[in-house]
Amino acid sequence: ESELYITKKIFMVGNKLVFRAETPMTGGKVDVERSFNFNNWEKVKSVASVGLITVTVNMENDKRMFYRLKIVD
Repeated sequence: ESELYITKKIFMVGNKLVFRAETPMTGGKVDVERSFNFNNWEKVKSVASVGLITVTVNMENDKRMFYRLKIVD
């Protein structure tokens, strides 16, 4: 099973959340998902898995969201 590692570079620019993650493979995709309650997850976007990735998500004026990355085969 593949694992993602979030680096310590997490910051906000206006209403955008920006963070970096290391992915163990190249050529696949990583889905970015969000939730209010850890139960119902909504896909926000997909990014290419190319080793070190930078993810930017629009927080839509609600900073109480939880985000996760999910490797897609």
